[in-house]
Amino acid sequence: MRDTPRNASRVESGRAEAGPFLGATRVAHAFRDQHGWEHTLPSMGQIVIQHCTDAAVIADIHQAAVSVAYRPFFPGSPLPTAAELREEWVSALADATAVALLATVDGHPAGSILTRADRQFPAGELHALHVLPEEWGHGIGSALHDGALDVLAGAGYDTAWLWVLAANDRARRMYERRGWTPRADIARDYLGVQELRYSRPLP
Repeated sequence: MRDTPRNASRVESGRAEAGPFLGATRVAHAFRDQHGWEHTLPSMGQIVIQHCTDAAVIADIHQAAVSVAYRPFFPGSPLPTAAELREEWVSALADATAVALLATVDGHPAGSILTRADRQFPAGELHALHVLPEEWGHGIGSALHDGALDVLAGAGYDTAWLWVLAANDRARRMYERRGWTPRADIARDYLGVQELRYSRPLP
């Protein structure tokens, strides 16, 4: 679902902004040419994937997504506050290996994802794929996923890892359709709920 990129990205004052088109295979930042792939779907606005360093924007998407997606898995737990999530994202983006991608629909933030070096293996990690609930089912998660894999491959990794809640069948099906393999021998407890590791080779 990758088309010819028509919008690259640049970062100014900590915010992701659409930059001018610089050619069919070039973008206005240092991470290969995959930031800025344009995805156009029927009956939807234009989806653009771009580099983002704005912790507040990512935290707002995170909060909106988990308030719906994670509620069945943590029915008795309070939701993280906006302030807590912004602090978490400021810390995450301070990682020298971290690259966050933001999906916008007609210029409005709709989803985000983070790539970074994996903390367990000498590989890349796909982390915190979140899409606003009202935008589910429109291909935004897939666009972010594909863009993130391109970033990791461009950074020189040959394998990617991620964590997913064991009970989150919807997310697990999505990853398995995209070539991820569960590692049943690697699990951890996350706030009383089991998380599993998935891996996949990078192109």
